Amino acid sequence: MRKITLMTMICVLAIIPAFAGGILTNTNQSASYVRLLARDASTDVDAVYFNPAALTLLTDGFYISLNNQSIFQNKEVTNSYPYLNNDSYIGEVSAPFFPGIYAAYKKGKFAFSFGINPIGGGGGASFSKGLPSFEIPASNLVPALASQGITAYSADINFDGTSIFWGLQAGISYALSDYFSVYGGGRYIMAKNTYNGGIKNMTVYSAELPGEGMLAEDFLNSLGDQATAGAASLNDAGSGMQALIDNNLGGLTLQEAEDVGVIDATTHAQLAAGLTQIGVDPTLVTIAQGQGAFFAAAAGYSEAAAEAYSNAESTKDVEVDAEQNGTSFTPIIGANLVLADGKLDIAVKYEFKSELELENTTRIDGSGLFPDGALTHSDMPGYFATGFTYEANDKLKVSYSFHTYFDQKANWDGREKFISKNFTENAIGLEYKLADNLIISAGYLYAATGATDAYQTDLSYSLNSGTFGFGGQFKVNDNFFINLGALYTDYQNDEKYFRPNQTTYYHSATETYYKDNFLIAFGIDLKVF
Repeated sequence: MRKITLMTMICVLAIIPAFAGGILTNTNQSASYVRLLARDASTDVDAVYFNPAALTLLTDGFYISLNNQSIFQNKEVTNSYPYLNNDSYIGEVSAPFFPGIYAAYKKGKFAFSFGINPIGGGGGASFSKGLPSFEIPASNLVPALASQGITAYSADINFDGTSIFWGLQAGISYALSDYFSVYGGGRYIMAKNTYNGGIKNMTVYSAELPGEGMLAEDFLNSLGDQATAGAASLNDAGSGMQALIDNNLGGLTLQEAEDVGVIDATTHAQLAAGLTQIGVDPTLVTIAQGQGAFFAAAAGYSEAAAEAYSNAESTKDVEVDAEQNGTSFTPIIGANLVLADGKLDIAVKYEFKSELELENTTRIDGSGLFPDGALTHSDMPGYFATGFTYEANDKLKVSYSFHTYFDQKANWDGREKFISKNFTENAIGLEYKLADNLIISAGYLYAATGATDAYQTDLSYSLNSGTFGFGGQFKVNDNFFINLGALYTDYQNDEKYFRPNQTTYYHSATETYYKDNFLIAFGIDLKVF
């Protein structure tokens, strides 16, 4: 029986739900984005995040944009490993409060801006039945203990996590001319992850056990006790033969020893039965050989006892209560170009990589995975965005955006090696003016991940996806606008064929990954003065 390990790996990336954007980066940062999906050439106040260089195009004054999104994500993992009690595992991710707050002050050629938003994470994930990687080691109790009559298992497995990477952004925009402006600024990142959950009440079942089964820890300890007692009995039998060997009788068989009167029939029968039990024919071995067989079998029993006790230890309840915190800084630069008599805006923005280390603050760590004070690397990758907005006529506006996230250059404690190419997004959006005070809009975004099969796990996976967004803007007056939007993201299934870790009981399994997002957004844009 191989050693059973309950918890294998909890990756920090697992509970960071990037709702719209790269593997770690959220770009769904305003209600206007949700209704259009292509905002990288924005000339409204949400340009504080999307296109800060264009803030110089605003008329002089002070502007505020207040946004919130309610986001709901379902994550589903299916696994064909034959010993699992479940083949489908559902994770519910929610972020009812996902704010974006932006402010800008424009005066002459300068614009000063500030923003607060969840640049990464922003939600909580709950897996009420755990995940396959948690349960596979528990399921291996069935084949590992089949010789002991075990036919089924159960365990209480759950895992909850939250993640929020707050970004505080500030910068200055400057108009080099009426047509070209630039931006320089940065974002201070404050990151926090929490982990709570565990594996409890691991139980095994057989025809001989009561209906409620027996805790795996108790069952394995009982096997260890039995093996320990067996080793002691075999060692006693071997030691009892030492006197005969010391008297130069070790070359006799048991029958010969009885014939010459050095052992009686009862002792002969007991020793013969012991040898037969360990698979040795007592008529074919001498007393010395029989002693060696007893000692060898005793060593095997002792080894089995040690393994049973070790496995019993690994099936104890495991609980985790830990959090991780860290801070970092992201320099940001951008530029905006106005062409075609003001009808075409072309924008670029680059956010540099943020080197981020998260430090554990651990209250309970039955898993051994969260040593208090240990550091984990969770860099925010460099991010390039470009796009344009074109006013086709008085009613129709067309927007396009392209993003690339430089995941291969980030430090994710080695997982970045499993990224074959950088994550990219392409988006197109249309706005149509139904009336002087009402605009409707819709957009589509396609995201292509660079994650390979080696990257994908049930804890952290990245998928290609398509997103549809729609909504509208209502103009209350020249200084007050209301934005409403909703979007749905459908992710493409990905399959991984693998052999589960720490088992020889089955050669391969198929694991399938899927998720979808739905969110609604509300925002107001104000010119205060």
